[in-house]
Amino acid sequence: MAQRRILTCLREKGDWCSVTDIAEALDLHANSVRATINVLISRGYVERVQRHTGQRGRPAWRYRAFSATGENLQLRAIVGALDQVAAESSSDIAQQLADAVDISPLEEETHTGQVARVLEFLRAAGFAVDPQDDHLVITYCPYRDIGEAPPSAICRIHAAILTKLVGDPRKLKFLPIVQPGQCQVHLPRTRG
Repeated sequence: MAQRRILTCLREKGDWCSVTDIAEALDLHANSVRATINVLISRGYVERVQRHTGQRGRPAWRYRAFSATGENLQLRAIVGALDQVAAESSSDIAQQLADAVDISPLEEETHTGQVARVLEFLRAAGFAVDPQDDHLVITYCPYRDIGEAPPSAICRIHAAILTKLVGDPRKLKFLPIVQPGQCQVHLPRTRG
């Protein structure tokens, strides 16, 4: 019952919410909300992202419900077909699709500049990204609901596009679904 109430609350709000926001809206204890949200995250109904406020202390977690629209159902069918074709073909469909995307490789000279441009590209494409010391953590993918079993064709396409963006496969390592709801992008420093 609490799971349904929390999920309904998140869907109605339609934006990122804190545990406190949800607890106050539903007149529940924050610990109950936190425990229930963790179950919803593990089942793929809710996503979370850590928000840095610039203040002292641990960054706060924000939550929102995933949505499954008719458009997502159509895209799910397309991704399923891509996965099937990829499994039956020796050609790299993900690379072919990445090659069709009109992006130029980065010409940033510094590693910091490259990381910033990849972060900007991902955010502009609708991803929620949390920069860490040595990698980027993708906490939300706008295509998350359309892949059947990760890593799907979508993950392979994203890896190929990001590799094209950095211009050198040695400059990027894409790790799909390192834990539920999170992928990682590593941009190792390379020697010239």
